[in-house]
Amino acid sequence: MLIVEGHEFIKQIGRRRYQAPAVAVKSVREIVAAVKAEGDKAVIAYEKEFNTEPKSLMVSETVAQKAVLGIDKQLRSALELSLARIKDYHRQLPAPETRTAKVGKSEIIFKARPLERVGIYVPGGNARYPSTVIMTATLAQVAGVKEIVLCTPPGPTGWPHAVTLAAATICGVNKVFCCGGAQAIAAMAFGTETIEAVDKIVGPGNVFVTAAKKEVFGAVDIDGLAGPSEAMILLDPRVAAEVLNWCCWDLKAQAEHGLNSCCVLVTTNPEKAIQLAPQLKGVEGYIVICSNWDQALEIVESYAPEHLQLIGPGPESLAMKIKNAGAVFRGPLAAIAVGDYVAGPSHVLPTGGSARSFSGLWVGTFMKTYSVITIDPEEFPSLALAGSILANTEGFSCHAKSLILRRERLNIEGSKKN
Repeated sequence: MLIVEGHEFIKQIGRRRYQAPAVAVKSVREIVAAVKAEGDKAVIAYEKEFNTEPKSLMVSETVAQKAVLGIDKQLRSALELSLARIKDYHRQLPAPETRTAKVGKSEIIFKARPLERVGIYVPGGNARYPSTVIMTATLAQVAGVKEIVLCTPPGPTGWPHAVTLAAATICGVNKVFCCGGAQAIAAMAFGTETIEAVDKIVGPGNVFVTAAKKEVFGAVDIDGLAGPSEAMILLDPRVAAEVLNWCCWDLKAQAEHGLNSCCVLVTTNPEKAIQLAPQLKGVEGYIVICSNWDQALEIVESYAPEHLQLIGPGPESLAMKIKNAGAVFRGPLAAIAVGDYVAGPSHVLPTGGSARSFSGLWVGTFMKTYSVITIDPEEFPSLALAGSILANTEGFSCHAKSLILRRERLNIEGSKKN
């Protein structure tokens, strides 16, 4: 890890945005176009090229149930504990709900509804991420989504990894499809003979998955663009040696997400930073020396990390001041790994500095809102007049006419009554 001064870190690394490599963007556009045009045929062809030929695009209920029966009791208990905590947390959040507002004498209803069909992407192949199934599907269920479908790549057997299938079944996913990469994203966005198009796609993935989500946005909604995983720890050097050791393991844990994962340790003690550096050998990232915790806060807001861990009396006092972070972990026991699996909030979080603009997954991610507008007759004449003035100002004479005709009719009716 590189040791840098706080002001230099802000200058060099500060505001950043994740960009998929140009080569990925080019190939993804070709894949998306092919799937849109050829459906299942293109999806299967790309699976053969990039992954493993799937036994079938759709995973049958028999295969899924076999996966559930094949996992050991401890793992099943862990999955069920995670599921229960995620569900319990998100049920308590103030999710969008239908409300009625009075604006003047008129009534406007703010209507909140769950999406009809949501697509979840879970990385796979030789990897297995049952936690990602829980951290996405559970929220969609709490929101009331009618149909939840999941795409994940086939492994060596031609089926998705058994533990991923087991998690999907336990979470109540309606359909699982055996495909991955950009082709899975395109299939969920536009639909194929086997995979029905969804309203929104959520879930993490590699650069090709991220580029594909960006490519299909507009045809379908997405949760965001995920870059490499990242963690920032603000560490008070006064904590016990044991806690310092925990922090090193927290950063090593983040590095397990891949070579491009970025780990940042921020502290106010240069000697302590030099002392910890050997324990972090091989971990990609930075040790940042700041002059005080006010500068540390400035570093956080500039960097906008996916995961922010605050350890020690100085950093922990900043928790409620943070504006830009995907999730904040406060205190030595709030390890980022707890958030990855069993804390309660979803671990699908904004990366690459996008925490300045985006939020992690929550129940509202899986809902949409619209308004039901009813206008009071007594109020309409003044509203029509103001609206017509604005319409004419913008050069929209037909807008103005549609208001004025109604206003004139109300005036005539009012005169008759008088």
